[in-house]
Amino acid sequence: MFCINCGTENEDTSLYCRECGAPLQDQQNYVYPERGYDHPEYPDRPPYDNYPYEPPYMETEQPEYYSVPKKKTVPKMAFVIGAEALAAICLIFASCWIMQKKYSAETTALAYWEAAAECDWSTAYEYCEFPNSKLLTKQAFVNAHASDTGGIDYSEAEVVNAGEVVSESIRQYAGALGDIDELLGVDSSALADQASDALDFAAGNTCVVIYREVGSADPEYSYITLSKTGEKQFLFWDEWKVTSSNLYTKDVTLNVPAEAEVFLNSKAVPEEYESSDGNDTGRKNIIFPYLFTGEYQVEVNESGTESYRYLMHVSESGADPDYIDLAPVSGTVEQLCEQAGADIKKILEAALDGKKFSKIEDLFSEDAVKEGDVKDAYEELVDKLEGNGSTSGVITLFLKNMTVSEKYSSVQSIELEITADRNVTYRGSYNNGSDTGSISMNAAYISEDASWKLSNLPITARMIY
Repeated sequence: MFCINCGTENEDTSLYCRECGAPLQDQQNYVYPERGYDHPEYPDRPPYDNYPYEPPYMETEQPEYYSVPKKKTVPKMAFVIGAEALAAICLIFASCWIMQKKYSAETTALAYWEAAAECDWSTAYEYCEFPNSKLLTKQAFVNAHASDTGGIDYSEAEVVNAGEVVSESIRQYAGALGDIDELLGVDSSALADQASDALDFAAGNTCVVIYREVGSADPEYSYITLSKTGEKQFLFWDEWKVTSSNLYTKDVTLNVPAEAEVFLNSKAVPEEYESSDGNDTGRKNIIFPYLFTGEYQVEVNESGTESYRYLMHVSESGADPDYIDLAPVSGTVEQLCEQAGADIKKILEAALDGKKFSKIEDLFSEDAVKEGDVKDAYEELVDKLEGNGSTSGVITLFLKNMTVSEKYSSVQSIELEITADRNVTYRGSYNNGSDTGSISMNAAYISEDASWKLSNLPITARMIY
């Protein structure tokens, strides 16, 4: 209904006019006076002085000309509420976009790459996730890259998702395959399978950092693999971590002498990493479950040997070097050279006297005695020297000007090269003979029970004459 006081449209159930406050209940049956209308702005509306606030109650209906309603207006408050709601929606969408970008795989990959490019390995570690191992700590990561101080001097860098790039290429590739099938009438299913495999790769989480070094116009590429950790950032956004396999390697093996003690970055390697070498009882393997790729300070010690210190380089293919041999302490080889001369003298004297092998058995290692080769060689030497007692055999044997030098040495074995001038007289069928010349011998020693034992017979029957 309309207010007869001001003409404002109101709800039919309203008691008072929402514009001027005039009572509406008593105006429902008001009959307008029959007179001319002279309102300057509303010629169809009677003057104000004919509209009392409390008109007499009459049982007549409103004139027909007043039944046309005015256009309904929208309250200003509705505009304000609508604008605030729209602003809130825009703010929510903007916040979601910012958070999605902040915690995306691409942002994590670029942040890791920038830290690595600046050789800030402590920060770079925070963007990575590695297998749970006490060998893959932050300090171990920093130590492994301690020598990587050059960094990358770049002018610009951007990151793209390799999956998106490959997917686009595969779509073009698949379209080309369809054209080939249609044109040539061939089955390109095998190529389609390759395309499918490539799409599987595209579904992976590899990002490519494209950068240019200062002073260079050519782009460089760095590939970084990431994975979801399963954790959420602010309840909604996945957490991404770098998991590139080239950052660490598994089951790094180092072969060392069996009794050696190994230190990695000044810390003793636990026995739990040790295992026997099935091919050599005198050695063992140190197997590290995980190691970061990079460089490590390694020290290998064993009683009676020189300490061996070096930088071990670990790559995806393993350790380099991975086989460590120790040298005897200074003076050991010199002492063994003197021992070799005395051992050869004992062997020759026993052989010339025809003594049994048991008389010189203590000069040889247990393994050499068990195998029996040195015993057979000694008995052959005795037979050569004795001959038949009348027409063969050695009468006198002299070795002069003997020189001994190191040929090979390790913590477990030392091999010596020995040369000497030989002068021998022997029995003959008709007359005794003599022979002179130079002979070369090899004496191989192994460490056994804190002493050095021969593993071969240095002088053999063929060296006599």
